[in-house]
Amino acid sequence: MFIDLHIHTNRYSMCSRLNPEDLIYIAKAFNLGGIVITEHNCIWDKQEINALKEKTDAGDLVILCGQEIRTYNEGFLQGDLLVFGFYDIIREEISACELVQKVHDAGGVIAAAHPFRSFLGLGNSIYELDLDAVEVLNSNHSVKEAQAAKDASAKLGLPAIGGSDAHCAVDVGNYLTFFENRIENEEQLVCEIKKGRCRPVAFSDIYKT
Repeated sequence: MFIDLHIHTNRYSMCSRLNPEDLIYIAKAFNLGGIVITEHNCIWDKQEINALKEKTDAGDLVILCGQEIRTYNEGFLQGDLLVFGFYDIIREEISACELVQKVHDAGGVIAAAHPFRSFLGLGNSIYELDLDAVEVLNSNHSVKEAQAAKDASAKLGLPAIGGSDAHCAVDVGNYLTFFENRIENEEQLVCEIKKGRCRPVAFSDIYKT
C-alpha cells in the first residue's frame, strides 16, 4: 500500500496553495492507497475528514491526519517533526525533546521531517532524540540531504519513510511510503511505523519500465 505521509493544504497551512478537494482528485488519479494531511501545528478532525471524503467521492482512498510541528529550544529553531497518532494542537513554542515525550505519552509516533534540509531540519541533533522514524525522501530534499537522512536512518536503526511535503498540486505523490499491510486508520499507521514494516519510495520508481 502506497501512502503520501506528508501533505499540506490551504485550509490550515498558510504556506500551501493546495486545495483539499484537488488533493483528493489527484491522489485518486495517481491510484494512491492513502494520504496523510499534515498541516503545520494544526490537525483535521474526523468530521472534516469525513466531509471531505463525501464531497469528493473518495471511495477506497484512505485519508488520515497528522501534523508537522516546528520545534524551538530557548527561542532558537530546532527543526520540523512529523507526528502521527497525536491529536493535541501545540500553539506555544516547544522543544523537540518535549514534543517527543508528549507524542510518546499519547501513544503516537514522531519522525524527523526533511532532517537535513537547511535550517528547517533537525540536522545532527537527530542523533540526540528518541525518534520513531526518519523522513528520507521529501520533495524539498537535495540528493545530498536525502543521502544524509538515509545514513541517519541506518545509523539509528529507525524506519525510513517518504512524503511529498506537497504545498501545491504538482508535488502530490512525488515521494511515498510503501506499507506491507493495508492501513485504515491512524492507530494502524502508528503500529506499522513502530514495527518498521514500511519503506520510502519515489513515485517515478513505481512505474519504471
